[in-house]
Amino acid sequence: MGKNRLPDRRVEVICPRCGASLIGTKHCFIDWDEKKRQFDIRLAFYCPPCHHRFAEDFVKSLPLVIARESNCSCGSQLRLADFTLRQANNDIEFEGTYVCPNCELKKRTLLGKLKQGLQQFWSQTKRVEVGLSGVKYEKETGEENG
Repeated sequence: MGKNRLPDRRVEVICPRCGASLIGTKHCFIDWDEKKRQFDIRLAFYCPPCHHRFAEDFVKSLPLVIARESNCSCGSQLRLADFTLRQANNDIEFEGTYVCPNCELKKRTLLGKLKQGLQQFWSQTKRVEVGLSGVKYEKETGEENG
């Protein structure tokens, strides 16, 4: 069994919204909290006929950290000048612009599908960091994936 897979504990449940009889297990859902700038991980039953999630269990929150600096080729530090976080196709995208105060180099980065990538690492992850070097999933032990 993979590290993020749940044990196969199939049960019969009735959807409280539409009354459909379902046999299944809880699924992992990753929700984006814009105000807190974090991902909320929940386990829940899902009803395909009416698209309803129910019997949810909150697992944990994972903060999204935006790297403020990165290394510039001139030896100085690129600094975050501007960024946006936006929803795109039921996922989250980060777009950032970094500028070097020394050589005035501008670098832009666009990182998409942050929730999709988190599906692989959520159980071992403490926080998610985005920046010019990409997406880093900081493990509970202090190591990084990504």
